[in-house]
Amino acid sequence: MDVGARIDEIRNEMPETYAAIKRKADQIGNLAYQLVRAGIRGQANSFYAIERGFVVGTPFDLPNVEAELARVILQFGCRSLIMWGPQAQKVVTDGTD
Repeated sequence: MDVGARIDEIRNEMPETYAAIKRKADQIGNLAYQLVRAGIRGQANSFYAIERGFVVGTPFDLPNVEAELARVILQFGCRSLIMWGPQAQKVVTDGTD
């Protein structure tokens, strides 16, 4: 898998996804980029994105994710979809709290 080519595809063809990755990196640091690369390499439950017909990453196989995802898409519609693995839920602080 050419990870660099897939990242270029995100950058050039998936503007909402690219912006979301940058926002997530602002929140959790380099872990965001690690998750994107892991998803591109085929690791489930890391990163998955769909935008304008482009698909990057690996689908999730966590329990109930598929059913919940289908419910949300049907209920709210979906112009783009960006899924982050559970690791992305970590809160990063600078130690001043």
